[in-house]
Amino acid sequence: NARCKMEADLRARLAAAEAGREHHEADSRHKGGLLEDLQEAAEAQASRFTSVQAQLDMEILHSQSLRQQTATLQGEVASLSCQLEGICDKAAGTDMAAKALEQQRD
Repeated sequence: NARCKMEADLRARLAAAEAGREHHEADSRHKGGLLEDLQEAAEAQASRFTSVQAQLDMEILHSQSLRQQTATLQGEVASLSCQLEGICDKAAGTDMAAKALEQQRD
């Protein structure tokens, strides 16, 4: 009777150990799946970061290009302004000469 009781106790312990092992394996598989999910999410996030960084780099280059174009245009405007000032000075001189000629005729 004691032996039967001991065998039953050992069987119960073995069954509990087996159930514990199965639970541990299932838990490990679940955690492994979660780890894979986290790794995939991290890789996707890194990919998005790389894409955003590339877009930002392109925007910076475009901004630099626009600054250079603006500086060039400002230089051209200054040059044209000087040319226009010279033309206006010549026109004023021509106008004054024409008035002087008119006055001489009169």
